[in-house]
Amino acid sequence: MFLVVASLSCAAASSVGDRLAVRYWTQDAMPLDVTSAVQDGWALVGGTASCDTFYGHRYQLDGRLTPTLLFDNTGVLAGMQVLTNTSTFPLYPDTNLKAPLVQLIEDDLTAMTFYLMDPGKLCSAVAADHTEGSIGDRLWVRTDLTCNTAACFDVISLEEYDGMLDGLSSYQYAKGGCAPGMGTHYWGNISADVSCEDTGTLFLMYDRSKLVAFGIAYNGQDMQVPTMGGVRPDPTSSASISEPSRWEFAHQPQYNFLLDEATVSPCFENVNTFNESLPHGSITSATMHIFLSDPQVITCSASTTDPDPTEVNSASTTDPDPTEVNSTSSARTTDPSEVSAGSTITMTLRGVLFPVLATRVLFVFS
Repeated sequence: MFLVVASLSCAAASSVGDRLAVRYWTQDAMPLDVTSAVQDGWALVGGTASCDTFYGHRYQLDGRLTPTLLFDNTGVLAGMQVLTNTSTFPLYPDTNLKAPLVQLIEDDLTAMTFYLMDPGKLCSAVAADHTEGSIGDRLWVRTDLTCNTAACFDVISLEEYDGMLDGLSSYQYAKGGCAPGMGTHYWGNISADVSCEDTGTLFLMYDRSKLVAFGIAYNGQDMQVPTMGGVRPDPTSSASISEPSRWEFAHQPQYNFLLDEATVSPCFENVNTFNESLPHGSITSATMHIFLSDPQVITCSASTTDPDPTEVNSASTTDPDPTEVNSTSSARTTDPSEVSAGSTITMTLRGVLFPVLATRVLFVFS
């Protein structure tokens, strides 16, 4: 009995999370097995049942490129890909898409590939390789197309501590701000003297010393966006485009809770305005948040105790002023009960302006 308990404890300690959910404001839960994926309308890419040693079995929903889900030979979710077409969102230096994290996998298709399990077992996994209640034991990002060992990946730390991201082959990561529902951000290759096309395509989020989410940041130079067909937000002040896209388009101000204004390149000053008359007004940044655990319990507290998910600010005893945003609470500008499907609402969260196309709101606002 002791050995069984110890084994389960080790498995739980190394779990990367219990879900894969895409987008910040409206959570879109990904299917965790092939059976659920097919029931939800996902289709096998290429129509072949053979298992690819690098990607397993790939599935897409309604032909959209991102996310593409990877399943192993047992039908369990093994990872995901972020795919873009170079005809609408080209490689560096027109954008920040470049090696080692972004690879050209076909003539006009680029990919960032993430693994939640041992990629060497994609085609040879057995039931014992999976733990109930966990989606995997790692977050590995492919940096090389020649092997399935750790040497061909950036191995992301599941724990937060000083220097935990040192030595990765892709970027130097800088610690940014923290926002409830996201966590403490670590940005790849961001500093005041780094141009937008040289910033990292990956950012990481930690809460109470654990990896809770990761994100994609694809930056364009000439109003290009990585959506299907290069479709831009309409209106341009929107933080998203209509379904089926899962890309997000944040606007300023993003300081100081996500980014440190003193150490971020001025090229982001008018990001996603799609206005050439403004300084850097043609710079775009499309992001995608991918959650590994429940965002409703992600806080900016140093406490190791999970908060009540029905409360945004457990320390507050009074309702916040809806015109104010402070470091311990969120404020709403629209009654969630009045938001209808497909309506556009504007939410202010800790200094971050997100006009969003939403069918529901992530947080319960008091």
